[in-house]
Amino acid sequence: MSGTLLCFVDMDKHGGVTVEVVNDAGGITQRVSMDGTRIRLEVRGPAGASSITQDDASVTVQCNRFVVDAGTIECRAKTTAEYQSGATTKIAAGASAQVQAGAALELQAGASASLQAGQECAISSGLDLSLASGAAASLTAGAEVSVAAAATVDVAAAGELTMAAGSVTIAAGDVNIEGVTNIPGLIPL
Repeated sequence: MSGTLLCFVDMDKHGGVTVEVVNDAGGITQRVSMDGTRIRLEVRGPAGASSITQDDASVTVQCNRFVVDAGTIECRAKTTAEYQSGATTKIAAGASAQVQAGAALELQAGASASLQAGQECAISSGLDLSLASGAAASLTAGAEVSVAAAATVDVAAAGELTMAAGSVTIAAGDVNIEGVTNIPGLIPL
């Protein structure tokens, strides 16, 4: 830093206290003001302006870039907590990450959404589990797909149901096929 700083202190019984430091060479002004209701810290310069305003109900930080660099960060809200971004948002963890809700959890995407895991991926529910698509849906695996239920498995199609395989094995105590007139490769019914 070069040049001389201009320093001002203003004390007023009605307006409070203002301390201002002006760096003419750098084009930067720093100001701290206390008016009996709030405390305001301001910095103005060529890169923009930033401020911290504190009163008895809130603390507001306004700036172009906000950085927190700490060993541990804990954020708690006694009621509602909200986080918004006007553009891209990224949350990354060097180890495991956890999102937990005491009640409902909702994840939404205005366009596409993907869930990927480098190893296993499990989706489970204590009650019902529904997967739905407004158009087509597919389930694929590089090796094997299995569907199992402790009681009944229902496969239904409003139109045509097609099953294609090199071979089909059906193992059951009883097999009931209704409405079949012909199965290619078998003796006609």
